[in-house]
Amino acid sequence: MAAASRHAIARALGRARAQIARLAALRQALGIGRAELADALGTTRQTIYRWEHGQAVPSALDLWAWAAALGVTLGEIEGVTEPVTLAAEGAP
Repeated sequence: MAAASRHAIARALGRARAQIARLAALRQALGIGRAELADALGTTRQTIYRWEHGQAVPSALDLWAWAAALGVTLGEIEGVTEPVTLAAEGAP
């Protein structure tokens, strides 16, 4: 694997771990237990525990659902406050 690819993977994993830490802190601040969150996501409390403790990495869809279950967006978790718009293909 090329060094650039390894670095890209490491950055993505670091970003996911940061999102997980923020989501875990928000879950705790809201007083939501792992079992309650697991029920909302259709998974187990053990899976939530593994995600929160770095033993497993949730998929992008799981991260999105986790944020939605807590009433936030991943953008809010990342600190993005402005809406992001994508330019149409071919547009400047």
